[in-house]
Amino acid sequence: MYKRYKKYKPSGVEWIGEIPDGWDIHKLKNNLSGKLKYGANEPSGNSNLEHPRYIRITDFGNDGILKDDTFQSLPPDLAEEYLLTEGDVLFARSGATVGKTFLFKNFSGKACFAGYLIKATVDKDKLISNFLYYFTKSGFYEEWKNSVFIQATIQNIGADKYALLPIFTPPITEQTTIAHFLDQKTALIDRIISNHRKQIELLKEARKAIINQAVTKGINKNAKLKPSGIEWLGDIPEHWEVVKLKLLTNRIGDGLHSTPEYVDSSDYYFINGNNLKDGKIIINDSAKPVSQIEYRKHYIELDNRTILLSINGTIGSVSYYKGETVILGKSAAYIKCNDLVAVHFMFYIIQSTVILNYFLNEVTGATIFNLSLNSIRNTPIVLPPIEEQQSVVTYIEEKTAKINTIITKYEKQISLLEEYRTSLISKAVTGQIDVRGWKPPKTNISE
Repeated sequence: MYKRYKKYKPSGVEWIGEIPDGWDIHKLKNNLSGKLKYGANEPSGNSNLEHPRYIRITDFGNDGILKDDTFQSLPPDLAEEYLLTEGDVLFARSGATVGKTFLFKNFSGKACFAGYLIKATVDKDKLISNFLYYFTKSGFYEEWKNSVFIQATIQNIGADKYALLPIFTPPITEQTTIAHFLDQKTALIDRIISNHRKQIELLKEARKAIINQAVTKGINKNAKLKPSGIEWLGDIPEHWEVVKLKLLTNRIGDGLHSTPEYVDSSDYYFINGNNLKDGKIIINDSAKPVSQIEYRKHYIELDNRTILLSINGTIGSVSYYKGETVILGKSAAYIKCNDLVAVHFMFYIIQSTVILNYFLNEVTGATIFNLSLNSIRNTPIVLPPIEEQQSVVTYIEEKTAKINTIITKYEKQISLLEEYRTSLISKAVTGQIDVRGWKPPKTNISE
């Protein structure tokens, strides 16, 4: 779709290869108006709207937009040395978000930045900040970042390393064209992704409504109802019971309250509540590999009638246990069902809105929620006869199968769009495509 440049030349750096004729490669430090600067080592906690906003790593996401619900500020005298100017680029220097970047632009008022961030102020005669920001969203930047980790063995990139980041530098006018091109193209991609995510949320709400109705009212619309005896549960089918969750289980407990010893790689993992999602145990970066010896030391005997539940931070994520070789952390509880309840029925009713609302009413903690095992044990459960439980599960699975298929389709499209977005940025900022002839589409002023 996009042509390559007519002429390329050696970059002078073996692992980079060729770059377009007329482009150069310079270290980041040579494109700045001053040295890279660390932020303020001051605690947050001040939320005075009249003071400069105190920007921390947690304040911006991958979309590059400041969050509205995390506002913190610093008194003017503490903020003065760390004030940001239009076009400054912030780099995260350590932790799980190392390498993440934020472009400070179009901000109303004053803002300063925190100590785990590093500020780069570009020399506008050599580099435009929009181009630099897009460069940090490229595959090349990710490769460079990973190479730094390999050399250093720890995930930490200080100012000394960021200073050496190789930046592809076309002429300023060309940088501007590339940035404008990417502004328009990525905005379109982001709108499509946003629409897909909204559709997914609507579908999930529809799925939740089906589950809520089935596990609290049943699937027979003509069934006679009776008061449940619990105000927030309302009426239930006449032949159903309300029992405490503990009566439907052989055991309820949580995971390890300490940290096991990690290894570099393994088939055994230490997981927590954040690894429970959509009925599955997700093995991602937050799942830490442990040795077989460590696994056997802390293993809890579970079986295929076990439900796992997140009880710290995010409350109420539910998953089946299917024999995974994992050690549970303290934020993951387990519920071993007895023969009075179908495990799939338990799975659905625990993730219903009425039970989630009960959990949220029971949590403790002002900033990080915690759900106690005692609250779980005393959860009121609406229980039909075992044969009807199976019928309810079959009904839910049949009704939600199509919804799940559409959700999966949207999720796959989002993944492909995100890959395309990264690929397009990478090709544009490293000169693999030539967009110099690109012009923004004309808009109809009357629309």
